[in-house]
Amino acid sequence: MSGPETMVQLDSRDVEIALLKEQVALLVAQVRELSAEVAELRRDNAELRERLGQNSQNSSKPPSSDPPSAPSKSTKKRSGRKPGGQPGHKGYKRTLLPVAD
Repeated sequence: MSGPETMVQLDSRDVEIALLKEQVALLVAQVRELSAEVAELRRDNAELRERLGQNSQNSSKPPSSDPPSAPSKSTKKRSGRKPGGQPGHKGYKRTLLPVAD
């Protein structure tokens, strides 16, 4: 079986193998390109998600730019005392100067 038919079969197989190797090389290049694009899109997505979560409490944005769904400012629990000087507290005042001065 080492006649011309065998040579033709080997040549066609060699050509087919060469074509398949080219296709594999093209596909590998596409995979690398798409992997780089996916990595870039993931970085962009993370940045946008971070920006989406910003409000006036965790950035320098003004409160008027907060969406309605943003958490409201936490209010301090009142102590029950009235504002101002408390009973029993010694007051401090500025002494008045004489009218002549």
